[in-house]
Amino acid sequence: MSKLDNIKKNLKGETSEFFQNYLDFLKKYQELKITEESDLISSTSLNFDKTPNLARLSKGILSASEEINSENESYNLSKVYKDIESFIEYFKNKKIERVEYGLIYKIVLSVKNQVPNEEESDSDIFDNFLQLVKEQLLNFITNCEVNGIIQKYEKYIICFYKIIEHTILANMQYAELYLSSEKQIENLNLTFSYVSESVDELFNDVNTQILDINNQTNDLKKIQIN
Repeated sequence: MSKLDNIKKNLKGETSEFFQNYLDFLKKYQELKITEESDLISSTSLNFDKTPNLARLSKGILSASEEINSENESYNLSKVYKDIESFIEYFKNKKIERVEYGLIYKIVLSVKNQVPNEEESDSDIFDNFLQLVKEQLLNFITNCEVNGIIQKYEKYIICFYKIIEHTILANMQYAELYLSSEKQIENLNLTFSYVSESVDELFNDVNTQILDINNQTNDLKKIQIN
């Protein structure tokens, strides 16, 4: 399929179903249960050696008991893998090799806005989720290579990989915008505090001057009476 054919698919809105499903997929990041909260680490320092449970699960190695338990959990890595597989199968069936990457920032914005007040811990959770999605994508690639079907899926794997990279970039841009907004709000609060203090000082000065004038007026009246 030519690049022009893919552009036509996007212009006709044939990827809209994917974007809705991808939005729902990303919103699951808060449901993903892997380790205790204390084990969560930022994506910039993701170290599987220090978190053996995370490493074991990220490679898709589940014991029989874990597979049974995974069915009872709301969302876990095995389901992340299945979602990734579904997206790639969707691309393959629809012969979609690229999407409108410009829409991904809007999707990330929608995902992040579901949290009333974003905290650093929530940002770390989303970062880790995206990193684990990449790990599961790598597992999918490995499985395709082992099963000798990599050529059949290669174009669509690349398409999904680019989507993840654009999602990570959009998340970084959102974080920078959020920090910038926080700084601007902090500066505005400092300015307001300074103005408020200045107004209070001015008000006190005016009151002092009025009091002095009243005292002088009273003194003059007393002199006139005498």
